[in-house]
Amino acid sequence: MRGRKYVLTLAVALTFVLGLIVASLPIVKAAPGDVKLNAVYRTASGYYPGQGYLSWLYVTIDIESPYGWDLTRDGIVGYDFDVHVDPAVLRPWSAHAANFEYFLYDFIDWNMLGASHYPSILVGSVDQTGGHFYDIAEFIMGYGFPEIDPALLDDAAGGNSYPEDYWYGFGNGLCMLRFRVMSTDASAYSFIDIDDAGYWTMDPSDGTGVRHAIPDADITDGHYNAPPAPEFPLGAAMEVGLIVAVAYIWWTRRRKLKEMP
Repeated sequence: MRGRKYVLTLAVALTFVLGLIVASLPIVKAAPGDVKLNAVYRTASGYYPGQGYLSWLYVTIDIESPYGWDLTRDGIVGYDFDVHVDPAVLRPWSAHAANFEYFLYDFIDWNMLGASHYPSILVGSVDQTGGHFYDIAEFIMGYGFPEIDPALLDDAAGGNSYPEDYWYGFGNGLCMLRFRVMSTDASAYSFIDIDDAGYWTMDPSDGTGVRHAIPDADITDGHYNAPPAPEFPLGAAMEVGLIVAVAYIWWTRRRKLKEMP
């Protein structure tokens, strides 16, 4: 009996240590793609600080893409995505781009590619009570292959809007979203979730638009106020140890019953 107690104690201790080791292992992330979207506040805090009731919150969406795409047929001609927030804290209001110091507009303007190609931004719908922007989209006007139509533009954008070696849109990024603060508690938290995102390039065969999905691994979502602290991994390790200990006790009791004459 004393030997079984020793084995049980050793099993629990080893399981606890193993649980700590597993909890401390680094999370392997997917390899980054060509294009990334970021809704990170442009300060060291990484989140948008709380504001007063009914004030305006402006969230900048930045883009990262290969610089080698700039002024080539391989570059970006448009993008689209959805955004979701907690409607009790933030109310979606409007999306802004297609103007000075925005990524696609600066691309056309700085390279003097013609006023007829300035981009246009559209929002499919805004669900204010539900906390959703659906189908925010911006495209360069009149892109395509000049050999098909001389009026078309076959130059597309590349580079970053922020933070390093910015190319276009350093002031306002790819686009800017406006929210109404609905919580009277300035410390209330809301996740700013970028979802169903994609960027558009020209089909090399005919110059028409082709959409490329941006995986979640290449999207950095935003935070209004500091996000809640994650659960300490020690709790998960202790839970694993407890489950194994209970299973061991059950197994030994079951074996003891079988051994009884």
